[in-house]
Amino acid sequence: MEVPGGSGRIGAIPFTFTIPIPIPNPRQVAMPESRFDRLDVYRLSIAYAGLTYEVIQELRRRETSLADQLMRATSSVPLNIAEGAAEFSPGDKVRFYRYALRSCAESVAILDVAREIGQIDAMKHSTCREPAIRIISMLTRMVAVVRDRDGDRIRK
Repeated sequence: MEVPGGSGRIGAIPFTFTIPIPIPNPRQVAMPESRFDRLDVYRLSIAYAGLTYEVIQELRRRETSLADQLMRATSSVPLNIAEGAAEFSPGDKVRFYRYALRSCAESVAILDVAREIGQIDAMKHSTCREPAIRIISMLTRMVAVVRDRDGDRIRK
């Protein structure tokens, strides 16, 4: 890749020159693995977001506000897990994990409402709900472990 370096004139002859920028081969650059990438709960929350996407698409045709709310709640789960894992302070970790937990609980409630009003069938409801309940359980345990380990340093 080259970027413009400058231009000018030498007498009546215009010229431009470029500065070559070396682009590293991605296979040669080692990308460090993030902390959150190694968390099972993060991986499960990404899979859960994928599972709910089909439901969101179906809801968009009939219940757009419910679909938008489900999209926000579902996508918030892995985002908050990643933010929590990146924090150093135990109190901040707990705060973000609890945000993720509440977003996941909200998404389950949205799935329950959609099922109750006949917008999704029982099979899709169950398929999406089961991993969400597992995520809630995992996050609840993570919050408890961080609190038990560093309880005296966590802001109340």
